[in-house]
Amino acid sequence: MKYEKILVPVDGSEFGKMALQRALNAAEYIGSEIIVLTVAEVNVSYGFRYAGAAKELAASLIKEAEAIIEETKEFTKDKEVNIQFITEKGSPASIILDTVDELGIDLLIIGSSGKSGVNKFLMGSVAEKVVSYAKCDVLVIHKDK
Repeated sequence: MKYEKILVPVDGSEFGKMALQRALNAAEYIGSEIIVLTVAEVNVSYGFRYAGAAKELAASLIKEAEAIIEETKEFTKDKEVNIQFITEKGSPASIILDTVDELGIDLLIIGSSGKSGVNKFLMGSVAEKVVSYAKCDVLVIHKDK
């Protein structure tokens, strides 16, 4: 199977950057298109009681996501690969899975922070959720050991 479309979610972390580098290497070798996705985790359940603060937080998260995309564009500007950049709002795992379906993604390359214990229980793992439900091949990039 040829991987024509590779989706790479980035969040500004070293794990996202490692996933992007792996995707760039693969795309240069096999001629794939890369779709870089960042998700502003804007949650409507922040509550109406704190509507003003919630709007400020949402605006801040969107601005941060846009900055991550700009940084990624700068990092990839000299690459000879077709790259599309997307910024979305919502739950990262849900948005990633929806993007896989909507764009007909063949391969998803995602970084994993390797959270465990309480942190994993409290925050969940986007990579774990995506691996469980993605309708395409998934490559999870872990921190070099």
